[in-house]
Amino acid sequence: MTDLAERVKLLSEIHGPVGWEWRTNEWLKSRWAPMGAHDFESVPPGSLLAKVGGTGPRVVLVAHIDEIGFVVKSVTPEGLLTIVPSFPDRNGRAPKRIGLFVAGQPAVVLGEEGTVDGVFATVCGHATRYEQWQNGEIRWRDFWVDIGCGSAEEVRARGVLPGTPVLWNPAARQIGTKLIGKAMDDRAGIAILETVLAEVDPSALSCELWIASTAMEECNALGAMALGKAHSFDAAIVLDVGLSSDCPAVSEEDVPARLGDGAVAVVKDNAAHYDVRLIRRLERCSQAEDLPLQRAVYGVDGSYASDGLRLIAQGIPTALLAFPTSYTHSPCEMVDTRDLRVVTDLLKATVTRWSEFDD
Repeated sequence: MTDLAERVKLLSEIHGPVGWEWRTNEWLKSRWAPMGAHDFESVPPGSLLAKVGGTGPRVVLVAHIDEIGFVVKSVTPEGLLTIVPSFPDRNGRAPKRIGLFVAGQPAVVLGEEGTVDGVFATVCGHATRYEQWQNGEIRWRDFWVDIGCGSAEEVRARGVLPGTPVLWNPAARQIGTKLIGKAMDDRAGIAILETVLAEVDPSALSCELWIASTAMEECNALGAMALGKAHSFDAAIVLDVGLSSDCPAVSEEDVPARLGDGAVAVVKDNAAHYDVRLIRRLERCSQAEDLPLQRAVYGVDGSYASDGLRLIAQGIPTALLAFPTSYTHSPCEMVDTRDLRVVTDLLKATVTRWSEFDD
């Protein structure tokens, strides 16, 4: 499989919850080795590091493999699964930006005996009481997952226990140049890493290039922190979703990037300032290659950050290169294949022309 869009669709549908990244990365390793990646290392708590080749400054391209998901909190006597998020829950209730997307989504439960299909459900329709109609607050206990069981004993027999991962599970779709599905954050970034690996000529590299698929980005970027402690790099470029203003409720004043406008170099988010020298390197390369690259500052409500925070904290100069994404942290995240191609081509040009753009 060589088409970037097909890679994104495939990766989007792979089940890779927080805490299970080692399993997904073993699958990635089996794909990357035939493409020429080598010197693989599993870095606890579950990240994967691989060498592409080249000599010179040690540069690592980073994307995270985990996805937004949930875990079983308890099982009701009727056999329904109560859930809590796998990401940090600072408010004890579902934020509106996620709660709006939960009910009605297909679910997959990663049980001890194998995957179990289900549906995210809530009280709805004719059974809704007046008090429930009037309640404007969305809480985690307002949702559950129904896997078609009639008792807690039946649920346990299917290998579903407290702590079992639960993911929403829609199929990825392509509409025109747009791709829609779950886990574009950050499987589209992983697909870009894989495409760089497949298309770049190691003998043409002007740096020592590594790629990393990190664990637990959605849980305080713990995988990137461990990676930065274990390895010293001269530079890191983190790939992640970028915010876009492609819907009426988002202002371009807050989010000055749109789908189809190319790559985004993030100068600052809610957790870190990124390395200006690396940003300028990317900009000079984009100009030389005639690839669209825009700058942005991200952080509308204090919720946007990336693996870059943890790498910077370990003293690694880090840039964040984003691809505009609509409807983030939902089961219908949308990216544009044109932007993904720009990011891929910019990375390929940057690592092969690294020495040309030194300060």
